[in-house]
Amino acid sequence: MYRWIGMIACMLVLSGCGTEGSTGSGIVINEVAPAGKPFDWFELYNKGEKEVDLSKWSFTDDLTNKKNKANFPEKTVIKPGEYKIFYLGNDWPGFGLGKKGEELGLMDPEGKTVDSVKWPKGAAPETKSFGRFPDLTGEFKTLQTQSPGKANTDK
Repeated sequence: MYRWIGMIACMLVLSGCGTEGSTGSGIVINEVAPAGKPFDWFELYNKGEKEVDLSKWSFTDDLTNKKNKANFPEKTVIKPGEYKIFYLGNDWPGFGLGKKGEELGLMDPEGKTVDSVKWPKGAAPETKSFGRFPDLTGEFKTLQTQSPGKANTDK
């Protein structure tokens, strides 16, 4: 019996039990700017060792209703070690990020949530953002300076 418990625990660790990177892709949400000028934006980062084609991936601002989601444009690729910014404009994706508090979820091609973040009202006013600190690994917090496309700082 203990052998089975050990094998199951090992399989869970290898498959990635948590939300972040659960598909093994290494793609994480790193920063969001729900009061961005001129458009809201969010940043993804590829912590993995392989290029990932996001064309079949999607994202949503409502994790309780994943039918309200947007797909990434065709040929959207994120390379290993790359930060990629997505601006949410009038034409795409058809919704913005709520500056009064909301959430962002990232789904793989099978619809499985790979990463998500929720922010409270006022967490990211116009000149600030809500991001991981330390960069890529820390908890989300209000960042004093937006840093699209580069490592998060808290200056």
